[in-house]
Amino acid sequence: MIPTQSTQQIHSPQHQVRTISFTPGQIFQGKVLKLFPNHLASLQINGMKMTGVLEASLIAGERYWFEVKESKGLPRLKVLEYRSNQSKGANQQKAASIADLLRHLGASHIKEAETVITAFQRQGLSFSREMIQASSQLLNHSSLPSDKTMKLIGQMVQRNLPLTPAVFDAYWARGSTGELSEQLQALIKLLGQSSDSRSKQWLQQVQSIMQASTLSKSAHSPIQQLLITALSEGGKEEQSARMILQRLGVHLNQEELIQALRAQQSYHALGHTEANVGEGRQRNEFTTFISQMRNSEIEMFIRQISNHPSLHAMESRLSSLHSEALSQGERQLLMQLYGGERSRMQMPQFQLLGSLLGFDYEQVLTKHLQANELAPLTIAQQNLKALLLSMQQQNGRTDLQTVASTIVNKLTAQQLLSHEQLGSFHQYIFSIPLQLGAFHTNMTMQWEGQKNEDGQLNPDYCRILFYLTLEHLQETVVDVMIQNRIVSVTIHNEQDQPHSLLSLLTPTLKNALQQKEYQLLSVNWKKLNEVEQKQQTNDQNYSTYRGVDIRI
Repeated sequence: MIPTQSTQQIHSPQHQVRTISFTPGQIFQGKVLKLFPNHLASLQINGMKMTGVLEASLIAGERYWFEVKESKGLPRLKVLEYRSNQSKGANQQKAASIADLLRHLGASHIKEAETVITAFQRQGLSFSREMIQASSQLLNHSSLPSDKTMKLIGQMVQRNLPLTPAVFDAYWARGSTGELSEQLQALIKLLGQSSDSRSKQWLQQVQSIMQASTLSKSAHSPIQQLLITALSEGGKEEQSARMILQRLGVHLNQEELIQALRAQQSYHALGHTEANVGEGRQRNEFTTFISQMRNSEIEMFIRQISNHPSLHAMESRLSSLHSEALSQGERQLLMQLYGGERSRMQMPQFQLLGSLLGFDYEQVLTKHLQANELAPLTIAQQNLKALLLSMQQQNGRTDLQTVASTIVNKLTAQQLLSHEQLGSFHQYIFSIPLQLGAFHTNMTMQWEGQKNEDGQLNPDYCRILFYLTLEHLQETVVDVMIQNRIVSVTIHNEQDQPHSLLSLLTPTLKNALQQKEYQLLSVNWKKLNEVEQKQQTNDQNYSTYRGVDIRI
């Protein structure tokens, strides 16, 4: 899941401090607001007020193009050529100003350069001669309309990204070509349709990499485990399981339940017979059969033995039982069915998966070359990005080259945008494909915090956000705040809070955190639309002023 406008409200700093920095050769447009004695003037640049010492004759109320000549200390700025003609309209003056600037710069690609400067001026961005030239080339490179191209280029400038065709393509693919998991499924489908040996080898390698993104879980669903327990040999758990089944509308005793299972076609298809065998062996056969039932078979069986229309409906009812008056045995079994199942889930190792996807591909390749190893990377050293680059060279497979290029651009964009730093504050963000059973989705993880003295991320004080789309809950954000190893979890979703399910899972989460020496403080549930409304209210009550001093 890519963070949307509503989910971005959750984590984005409400009001970032606006700053401006200068480097020699930068050009920007500023307006002289007011002149003061002793050569002082108030200037406005990109919406910010700045006080400067003037060493040139300027006119209040006019706009000027400035070029940074020296950036150390108070920046020394040169006023570029400017013509003011009061007889011309505002648009004519603006066009004349840009024309003068283009002549001063000696720019080639005049038409493109004019489009670039106009867009930078509108966005309040400073630029250099080299940036104008590179942006003009990107305008010719891009197949997008010029306004969309310049919007992307402006964002790249704000992020200090190189203005190259490869980076532009990667930045564009980041949010406009579907999620990574969708593209990978399309790639697997294409490779599976090919009969050549090279494609089969690629398919095997891609599937092996994707296996690392699969969320493994216990073999049985809660309903399956409940049925297996109800068929076990005596004991309190068997009685508790049958009592829970009765609460779910399954009013069959053990013998009737066995008869219902025996009537299933798939039971005989597996080679089971109605021969007179020992009771223990018969129980084992039925529990094995339940374990091997597919979701569609369980769905059909549920409809036969209860009034629930689907497996999902029955599981929803099961999760809501926690709020009812249960016996101690029923409550303990319910905790095992849900808490135990979730605790056995194994999340993929993010660092390993990042390497398999190719987030460190260039680093691995550089080390390989520095070791004077002329041979290609071995299969063990190859990652998804390396495989995709090989696919791009496959002649005669335009469809494969297109999908491979799209995924390469997505991976490259993540490498470029994964880390931001403001002072001692760091932010890491990356997105990985995730498979939850048969459901494919994407998970974006964002980590915010500081580093320890040894350069490692500080796990005691940080904030972690998980963005993902789930099969039933859909768009979901999990916000984890950690202060002195005390954890607060807030789940943002558009659905109503599942009180019973949270009550079931919270003890499991608490125990898991305690094993890692963390203490769970709270688990909260908030609706996404409530967060958005609150954010809009805060924005209406906010105003600020930022200023810097410069010398002209």
